[in-house]
Amino acid sequence: MRIARNVSISSAILEVLPPLRHAGDRLMKRTDWLCCRAPLRVTDQPIGNREMRNRRRPWHDADRKTAEDFRSQCRSVLSRRSFLTLVGATIGTAARRATAVEGTEDRLVRSIPSGRFRLCYAPHLGLFPRLGGSDEADQVAFLADQGFGAVEDVGWRARPLAKRRRIVSAMNRYGMTLANFVAWADYQQPSFARPLAQMRERLQREIIRALEVAREAGVRSITVLLGRRDRRIAMSHQVRCAIDNVRFCVELCERAGVTLLIEPTGWPDQWSTGRMLIASVEDADRICRAVASPYCKLVFDVYRERRAGRDPLTELRLRWTRIGAIQMADFPNRTEPGTGVIDFERVFAFLIQQEFSGFIGMDHGRSRPGVAGEWAVLAAYRRLDRTYAT
Repeated sequence: MRIARNVSISSAILEVLPPLRHAGDRLMKRTDWLCCRAPLRVTDQPIGNREMRNRRRPWHDADRKTAEDFRSQCRSVLSRRSFLTLVGATIGTAARRATAVEGTEDRLVRSIPSGRFRLCYAPHLGLFPRLGGSDEADQVAFLADQGFGAVEDVGWRARPLAKRRRIVSAMNRYGMTLANFVAWADYQQPSFARPLAQMRERLQREIIRALEVAREAGVRSITVLLGRRDRRIAMSHQVRCAIDNVRFCVELCERAGVTLLIEPTGWPDQWSTGRMLIASVEDADRICRAVASPYCKLVFDVYRERRAGRDPLTELRLRWTRIGAIQMADFPNRTEPGTGVIDFERVFAFLIQQEFSGFIGMDHGRSRPGVAGEWAVLAAYRRLDRTYAT
């Protein structure tokens, strides 16, 4: 509560200080020309500063009188009484805003239950920059205090080794785990759509490297994005190639005890149509069923299903046995649940009823800016996690 109050007051003061700065900037711009040898020529066309300096005309008595009048106006604007009045009004506005924000956040914080979450939600690092801080280890500590048991970081593999070890040390200290990270994502050219004979060496090198990174952090699942399709080759042939490549990767993961997750990368828009190899959860499900391994699952994105015009809960029930991870976001703004049109009450009730043990990635932004938006995200998940248990 103390952190929220300090942040709210600082944020409110910072919000009202810019008008003072901008007023001073405008005043300086209005008085700059008085320091010149001659005033600027008045034109109806907008011109740049360099051109304005070149457009001079001789100094006349009328111009000097105008300058004297303008100087008197500037002195009145910069008088002590006017300055103190402006500063007093600014401080008063800051205090009122801080009180209002503090009261709103206090009510919001009091409405958030405490304790461990029922489901394994995995917020990504950076979702709570003001409450958790800019340091990743501090963010892990904040998430642990709020009752989360996992952290998501899709770019985990690209982080420097020293930073990965520091974050892992913080997660071990607070009893948290790292959710799945992206092990393969190639959008530049077809990859999984090519025959296994062409991709075997590259797949083996990249997947083994990803498994080594996963072992360092104790990660039990990695995600692959199968990339683009080749329009010159029949789609049925590319799907068969994708199945062979995925089966080869699953065999490598199975030896390490890691699950391979297939994430659909297509969108129901003009750009994605006909370009991505796996454009929907139905395509990913087809490959999982063909591979037929318990170490091959799919990533179910609630937001993508609703954007594609499908009912997320219906698709969730239909492919339940092959879902390894879930990504949460509301439609249409991809913000926290409860800010859009998706019926998350039914979705959360189903997940809690089925006792889903996989990771639920909080793959979204915030509907409101600032600290209040971060508290709103926490309140949304607390409400859904506690209310709709059966």
